[in-house]
Amino acid sequence: MRLDASALTRLERVFDLQMWAFGCDARHPDGNLFARRGMRCAPPAPGAATSSTWSELRAGLHVALCSTGVDVAREGRTLSLQRGPLERQLRGQPPAMLSELAMWILRWEAWVDAVAGATWRDEALASRRRPAPWNGAGLRSEWSRFVRDFAAT
Repeated sequence: MRLDASALTRLERVFDLQMWAFGCDARHPDGNLFARRGMRCAPPAPGAATSSTWSELRAGLHVALCSTGVDVAREGRTLSLQRGPLERQLRGQPPAMLSELAMWILRWEAWVDAVAGATWRDEALASRRRPAPWNGAGLRSEWSRFVRDFAAT
């Protein structure tokens, strides 16, 4: 998959912010939201520099995420994204898998709003040391835009 420089930069910023949001969800004051959703937890390998991996299989899509990134898989196709520059990671990847990830994130965000409250995502994003470029609604809007962009590719 090849994105123009502007779209790639936007995706990197959105993905990094989403990973921050996932970390906040793991540390939610009322308990880990991944556990509350019933996701499976695999502890990190001894000596690994990552967190536990939380995973679920819903509607044929397998999602696994940890502090460094996320993997999505469906019917033998897999996309793995790690925090940081994404250009090399996306090279040769089908746009459909990025669309699958974006749709899963939108479903996750809707679920988070339902169980943690509509203000949780804004509170989580506001807790960053660096100001977040988007609030919760803006983050969801960016993922929706990627769903449209990648579905059309």
